[in-house]
Amino acid sequence: METRAESLPDYLPPLFDPTPESISSDARTVVSKIDQVWDDVVRNVVLNQASIENTILPVAHIENEMRIVYDLIYLYATTHPSRAIREASKAGKRLADEAEVDRYNRGDMFALVDAVLARTQEASVEPEIYRFLVKHHAQFLENGCGLRDDVKAEFKGNLKNLAALTQAYAANLDEDTSGMWLDSIALEGLPAAFLDKLKKGKGENEGQIWVSMKRSDHESMMKFCSSEETRMRYFIEHQNRIPANISLAREIILLRDTLARQRGLRNMGTPQNGQ
Repeated sequence: METRAESLPDYLPPLFDPTPESISSDARTVVSKIDQVWDDVVRNVVLNQASIENTILPVAHIENEMRIVYDLIYLYATTHPSRAIREASKAGKRLADEAEVDRYNRGDMFALVDAVLARTQEASVEPEIYRFLVKHHAQFLENGCGLRDDVKAEFKGNLKNLAALTQAYAANLDEDTSGMWLDSIALEGLPAAFLDKLKKGKGENEGQIWVSMKRSDHESMMKFCSSEETRMRYFIEHQNRIPANISLAREIILLRDTLARQRGLRNMGTPQNGQ
């Protein structure tokens, strides 16, 4: 007979009761714990003794341990109803992302990882471990390790700028409240359960229904709406819903191309190691 102790999970489920202060603390914890493991590896491992066991697995294990915390921070940034929580989560994500750029610019750790990859035969380790090793090594290259010192500082700044632009682009999508007022005829074909949840118009919008540009509404409109004209109007409105993201998208693309060329690639579409 199974005892209560045997039926308990190995770890408790996450609690969804954040505060801006707890999110900030969690983000700092993620950064400090991962940084500590990296520091320990660099301090304790000699280059000619670097191995999967003493260099790669500690990093993989701490990343796995911290992943749920990081994922929750990102989840709150995109879904929590409190604006204060969302803003704290975005700040926490920005902190973690910038710390990751700094870590993968560390030449001391890159030297160890590079040595491990050079002496590790793919057939000698489990496939998932070798895959992690290759991707781990590639991430150093993607973050500028191996570049000349006169290029590296600018490259690192560009990486952090790219992360900020990407987050701003995503934040605009997350905060988008745009939509369309449509009457019941235009919305024929949509399930009653879906329509019942939508906002009903009053005053000048009496008799109309508000359909937002959020993904859930978009998927239902494209899948179930019978009117081709309505689908076309809604699709065009959806594609043009955030004008501010047009300039951000252009900056992101140009910056990605600049980063690729700084690394010696022909352009940002050139295949890279580890992909």
